[in-house]
Amino acid sequence: MADFFIVRGVRGKGVGYKVAKRLWRQFPGRWEVRVMANNVPAQKFWAKAISRFQGKSAEAELVTKGKETRYLFLFDSKANLLDEPQ
Repeated sequence: MADFFIVRGVRGKGVGYKVAKRLWRQFPGRWEVRVMANNVPAQKFWAKAISRFQGKSAEAELVTKGKETRYLFLFDSKANLLDEPQ
């Protein structure tokens, strides 16, 4: 997947997390989420969503590849199938 976008009208209502969680469960394995360094709302969303999914704090690493600098979250979804309410 290259992009993840939630329209403004439903942001903050849990839709993004539900979709991400469904994807992580449907495609278990190693996940890499990269967020543009200047997109602070996305950084906060992914940190919160991944932390909630894993049941522990998610930390991002600032990485530069070529001319792009992004925050990188790495995690494995196989061990993170928490049974939480939909």
